[in-house]
Amino acid sequence: MAWREYTRRHNEAVLLIRKGKRDSELELANRAKREPKRYYSYAEARGPNKRMMGPLQLERRTVIIEQEKVDAFCTHFSSGHGVDRDDLALPDLALPPLSEEIENAYVSLEAVHRILAELNVSKSPGPDGIHSAIVKTIVDIVAGPLVTPK
Repeated sequence: MAWREYTRRHNEAVLLIRKGKRDSELELANRAKREPKRYYSYAEARGPNKRMMGPLQLERRTVIIEQEKVDAFCTHFSSGHGVDRDDLALPDLALPPLSEEIENAYVSLEAVHRILAELNVSKSPGPDGIHSAIVKTIVDIVAGPLVTPK
């Protein structure tokens, strides 16, 4: 019973707040000709915030201009965070020998086709970088080469 009482009073309060807001906005609109400063200050406060980001400290200087901020972010995020050095050698990964069961495993064309057709297109691409939506459209072409021979 307490929950029903709470929801009833809550709904009444919401209605009173909405009615009060509507009445004050109507009164403000009626006074707009006589008090334009009050109307425009209310309208500006209700509008979107134009300054979304403050100034940036970039290379010992403060960046205020929006285009400079955009260029700084573009430069920062377009340069990868990886290290491109030719003197770094790839590690030698010794793979363990495959068992006879794995070498003789057989995967049917129907199984490959079914698995590829059931890919979730809402997920991100895998390690190969190919999105599942693309794979689903070419499943008939791709399924054949992925099948292991008997």
